Amino acid sequence: MQKNKLLSKVFEVPHTADAAIDVLGRSLEELFINAALGMLLILEVNSQERDVGYEKILLAENDHESLLVAVLSEILYLVEQKRYPNNIQVKISGSQLESTFQCFPIVSYNREIKAVTFNQLNIMQINGQFQTRIVFDI
Repeated sequence: MQKNKLLSKVFEVPHTADAAIDVLGRSLEELFINAALGMLLILEVNSQERDVGYEKILLAENDHESLLVAVLSEILYLVEQKRYPNNIQVKISGSQLESTFQCFPIVSYNREIKAVTFNQLNIMQINGQFQTRIVFDI
Protein backbone atom coordinates (compact mmCIF):
# COMPACT_ATOMS: atom_id res chain seq x y z
CA MET A 1 0.00 0.00 0.00
CA GLN A 2 1.34 3.44 -0.87
CA LYS A 3 2.16 5.71 2.03
CA ASN A 4 -0.19 8.50 0.78
CA LYS A 5 -3.12 6.09 0.56
CA LEU A 6 -2.32 4.67 3.99
CA LEU A 7 -2.21 8.11 5.58
CA SER A 8 -5.85 8.60 4.63
CA LYS A 9 -6.69 5.45 6.66
CA VAL A 10 -4.34 5.91 9.66
CA PHE A 11 -4.04 9.03 11.80
CA GLU A 12 -1.47 9.47 14.56
CA VAL A 13 -3.17 10.84 17.67
CA PRO A 14 -1.34 12.96 20.28
CA HIS A 15 -1.08 10.88 23.45
CA THR A 16 0.76 11.46 26.73
CA ALA A 17 3.84 9.20 27.06
CA ASP A 18 2.46 6.68 24.54
CA ALA A 19 1.76 6.61 20.81
CA ALA A 20 -1.75 6.22 19.43
CA ILE A 21 -3.34 5.88 16.00
CA ASP A 22 -6.90 5.99 14.73
CA VAL A 23 -7.39 3.40 12.00
CA LEU A 24 -10.09 3.00 9.34
CA GLY A 25 -10.98 0.13 7.02
CA ARG A 26 -13.80 -0.78 4.64
CA SER A 27 -13.62 -4.33 6.04
CA LEU A 28 -12.33 -5.90 9.22
CA GLU A 29 -9.41 -7.34 7.23
CA GLU A 30 -8.52 -3.92 5.82
CA LEU A 31 -8.70 -2.42 9.33
CA PHE A 32 -6.21 -5.02 10.59
CA ILE A 33 -3.86 -4.45 7.64
CA ASN A 34 -4.01 -0.67 8.08
CA ALA A 35 -3.37 -1.07 11.82
CA ALA A 36 -0.24 -3.12 11.10
CA LEU A 37 0.99 -0.62 8.52
CA GLY A 38 0.27 2.26 10.91
CA MET A 39 2.30 0.57 13.64
CA LEU A 40 5.17 0.06 11.18
CA LEU A 41 5.02 3.77 10.28
CA ILE A 42 5.37 4.68 13.96
CA LEU A 43 8.47 2.47 14.17
CA GLU A 44 10.04 4.25 11.16
CA VAL A 45 11.55 1.02 9.82
CA ASN A 46 14.38 0.98 7.29
CA SER A 47 14.59 -2.38 5.53
CA GLN A 48 16.63 -3.98 2.77
CA GLU A 49 15.02 -4.65 -0.59
CA ARG A 50 15.68 -8.40 -0.82
CA ASP A 51 13.03 -10.56 0.76
CA VAL A 52 13.92 -13.47 3.02
CA GLY A 53 10.75 -15.46 2.48
CA TYR A 54 7.17 -15.55 3.62
CA GLU A 55 5.70 -15.80 7.11
CA LYS A 56 2.28 -17.02 8.19
CA ILE A 57 0.50 -16.22 11.44
CA LEU A 58 -2.47 -18.26 12.66
CA LEU A 59 -4.34 -16.93 15.70
CA ALA A 60 -7.59 -17.54 17.56
CA GLU A 61 -8.93 -15.22 20.27
CA ASN A 62 -12.23 -14.54 22.02
CA ASP A 63 -13.01 -11.27 20.19
CA HIS A 64 -11.77 -9.00 17.40
CA GLU A 65 -10.01 -6.59 19.78
CA SER A 66 -7.98 -9.44 21.29
CA LEU A 67 -7.26 -10.71 17.78
CA LEU A 68 -5.97 -7.28 16.73
CA VAL A 69 -3.70 -6.96 19.77
CA ALA A 70 -2.41 -10.51 19.19
CA VAL A 71 -1.56 -10.03 15.51
CA LEU A 72 0.05 -6.62 16.11
CA SER A 73 2.10 -8.14 18.96
CA GLU A 74 3.25 -10.95 16.63
CA ILE A 75 4.26 -8.41 13.98
CA LEU A 76 6.06 -6.34 16.62
CA TYR A 77 7.98 -9.49 17.63
CA LEU A 78 9.02 -10.01 13.99
CA VAL A 79 10.33 -6.44 13.85
CA GLU A 80 12.31 -7.04 17.05
CA GLN A 81 13.80 -10.10 15.28
CA LYS A 82 14.85 -7.76 12.42
CA ARG A 83 12.20 -8.96 9.94
CA TYR A 84 9.99 -6.38 8.23
CA PRO A 85 6.58 -7.65 7.07
CA ASN A 86 5.41 -6.37 3.69
CA ASN A 87 2.49 -7.19 1.37
CA ILE A 88 0.41 -8.11 4.42
CA GLN A 89 -2.67 -10.22 3.73
CA VAL A 90 -5.31 -10.98 6.39
CA LYS A 91 -8.24 -13.38 6.45
CA ILE A 92 -10.62 -13.34 9.41
CA SER A 93 -13.25 -15.98 10.05
CA GLY A 94 -15.17 -15.50 13.28
CA SER A 95 -12.52 -15.13 15.97
CA GLN A 96 -9.74 -16.75 13.92
CA LEU A 97 -7.13 -14.96 11.84
CA GLU A 98 -4.68 -16.05 9.18
CA SER A 99 -2.08 -13.56 7.98
CA THR A 100 0.65 -14.00 5.38
CA PHE A 101 3.35 -11.58 4.27
CA GLN A 102 6.81 -11.26 2.80
CA CYS A 103 9.66 -10.52 5.18
CA PHE A 104 12.60 -8.23 4.49
CA PRO A 105 15.73 -7.77 6.65
CA ILE A 106 15.57 -4.66 8.84
CA VAL A 107 18.54 -2.33 8.79
CA SER A 108 17.20 -0.11 11.59
CA TYR A 109 14.11 1.40 13.14
CA ASN A 110 13.98 4.81 14.79
CA ARG A 111 11.27 4.36 17.43
CA GLU A 112 10.59 1.53 19.82
CA ILE A 113 7.20 0.15 20.76
CA LYS A 114 7.24 -1.89 23.97
CA ALA A 115 3.69 -3.25 23.68
CA VAL A 116 0.33 -3.03 21.97
CA THR A 117 -2.33 -2.18 24.58
CA PHE A 118 -6.06 -2.60 25.04
CA ASN A 119 -6.30 1.01 26.27
CA GLN A 120 -9.12 2.77 24.33
CA LEU A 121 -9.34 -0.20 21.90
CA ASN A 122 -12.89 -0.68 20.63
CA ILE A 123 -13.52 -1.82 17.06
CA MET A 124 -16.70 -0.20 15.75
CA GLN A 125 -18.53 -0.24 12.45
CA ILE A 126 -19.95 3.19 11.63
CA ASN A 127 -21.59 4.01 8.30
CA GLY A 128 -20.25 0.80 6.77
CA GLN A 129 -16.65 1.50 7.81
CA PHE A 130 -14.65 -0.15 10.59
CA GLN A 131 -12.63 2.06 12.91
CA THR A 132 -10.65 1.89 16.12
CA ARG A 133 -7.98 3.64 18.16
CA ILE A 134 -4.85 1.71 19.08
CA VAL A 135 -2.53 2.85 21.87
CA PHE A 136 1.07 1.63 21.95
CA ASP A 137 3.31 1.64 25.02
CA ILE A 138 6.56 3.31 23.93
